[in-house]
Amino acid sequence: MSNLYRFGQFVLNPGRRTLSRADSPVSLTPKAFDVLLFLAQNPNRVVTKEELLQAVWGDMFVEEGNLAQYISHLRKALEDPSEDTRLIVTIARKGYQFTARVTVAEAADTAKQAAVQVSTAEGSLWMQGRKPEIVWLRHDGAGAD
Repeated sequence: MSNLYRFGQFVLNPGRRTLSRADSPVSLTPKAFDVLLFLAQNPNRVVTKEELLQAVWGDMFVEEGNLAQYISHLRKALEDPSEDTRLIVTIARKGYQFTARVTVAEAADTAKQAAVQVSTAEGSLWMQGRKPEIVWLRHDGAGAD
């Protein structure tokens, strides 16, 4: 199972490689997604440029200017324009810090919640026009597997 990383209105889903804001998809390039994921996995600490380059690109040679371009792309995608309240803060000559409060949840938990909501909705539709004793039987274990 992969974890979901939630911060503000955003949900970062590594399993699906998606970022969403208030249930709307946010477009990211694959490498920008990887940079954001590494930052979200290491919130509120300074991540050095070297550490970030190694985590995302491994042993490939990548110039720091390219990393700066990905950070700029992420700031735009996150609508993070203000210097005072940035989600991704540049630490001069060191690296970056992801300042958002990140909560981690298992993707399976979210899938279970969605399944329960769908199941409940289907159950409600199924129960319309049924007698109360059938409703009681339905909730007393039928389909509770």
